[in-house]
Amino acid sequence: SDLPEFSSMSNSMFTLFRCFVTDGCVSYDGTPLAEKLRQQMGVPFFIMYILTTMIIYVGLFNLIMAVFIDNVLRSQGQRKLREIGDSSASVCTELKLQFRRFLCENTVAASNRGLFSRLSASAQQQLTSLTSKDDYYSDQAAKKKVAEAAYRILQEDKVSISREMFALWLQDTEFTTMLEEADVDMSDK
Repeated sequence: SDLPEFSSMSNSMFTLFRCFVTDGCVSYDGTPLAEKLRQQMGVPFFIMYILTTMIIYVGLFNLIMAVFIDNVLRSQGQRKLREIGDSSASVCTELKLQFRRFLCENTVAASNRGLFSRLSASAQQQLTSLTSKDDYYSDQAAKKKVAEAAYRILQEDKVSISREMFALWLQDTEFTTMLEEADVDMSDK
């Protein structure tokens, strides 16, 4: 080759390094090296130069970026699952307390929900006695104890919640706030 940039193996390697790593793909006299090689070697060099450049810049860099983004998304998903796992007990307790609240409220909205009247007299009495305690919201352990007791009473009385009744519950802002904090998707409610 007539070009001093490719006169030896070490010069060739350094020239290729400069072309691929830096933006200095120029000959020693400052003219563009790719244009000099195209004039000297013709169309085959031109095609190989374009293909090599596209593979390096587009293919390799996109692959590196895809691996990076995949790792970020995977770690974010794992962190989210860990957070959900850590909060699952408190979310379960809050959900059970919401059920108890819907059953034991003495409001017009509660009577529209219609569950308390469908309970047996024994279940009504037990739920009422649970809510008469003043300290049932004093701490997390007390909340959990009341929630478990209320849920057990509902299970023993074989309470079922219809789709229409649940749709009514979704109109309650406290209930929907609790679901949003628990990361329950309500986009199709």
